Amino acid sequence: MRPSHPLEALSIEAVRYGQELGPLDIPALAARLYHYNTQTGSASILASLMALDQAAASGALGTVVASERDSPTGLVAASLDYDWARWAPASTADLGSGGDTGLGAQETHDRPSAQFKLYISPAVTELRDTLQILSEVLPHVEALAFKRARGTALLRPDKAVLHVASWEKLIEAARILRQALRGIVPQGVPFTAPLFDDMLISWGVDPSADTRVANSVPMSWRSWVTTRLAEELAEAMNDRESGCEPWEAALIQLAHDDIEIPAFSPSESLTGPRLAEI
Repeated sequence: MRPSHPLEALSIEAVRYGQELGPLDIPALAARLYHYNTQTGSASILASLMALDQAAASGALGTVVASERDSPTGLVAASLDYDWARWAPASTADLGSGGDTGLGAQETHDRPSAQFKLYISPAVTELRDTLQILSEVLPHVEALAFKRARGTALLRPDKAVLHVASWEKLIEAARILRQALRGIVPQGVPFTAPLFDDMLISWGVDPSADTRVANSVPMSWRSWVTTRLAEELAEAMNDRESGCEPWEAALIQLAHDDIEIPAFSPSESLTGPRLAEI
């Protein structure tokens, strides 16, 4: 199971870290996996994040979509401080502000059936430039929703997420963002699938109710993957008769869930045919 991309290597590193943590209950282990590669914040970094939040809230970093009438995709957003979506209330617009706990029941209100997602993961030092660029580019991207982390949640790897309706729209958006964000240093989002040769932009698909276990709450792609990994890691650590390390056994089992390993990309049984190429 040899990774061929830096993002694949980061995800496998995260799973091995989960094994090193030793016995934990499944929700705790899933949370540790989910937040892997979150940057630690010094006092100066935290101060800069607060200043960045104030700039975004004031509109100093630009407006995404001026109005529904002016938007070719019919989406509404006042600034980068809010979701770019018709189906998410502004009070839950920002990751880390209650709208996305990282695990479990985020975004439980009505939403589009297709949940293709692009993750944008700049290093903390690149945040201001990234948000400025996004404010200029996103009005030209056909998407269902946009959200970004705020405050200390900007230390997490998945700093911004774009929701699109199809694989073809995902590829179109990825190409635009790739060109606009060229040169931005990435942080990298574990358990998402790479699209280019670096870790700045990656993708996933939120699992349907049929994919998740019966009666489970709606879950994001990474929440579902890390929960499944935690379950398989816990089982493998209790049963050492598999002939391989627990982290390896967990990945082998995860491949049975229509997750392509080591890329951590959804299989076509989850996404449908993926004909468009990057």
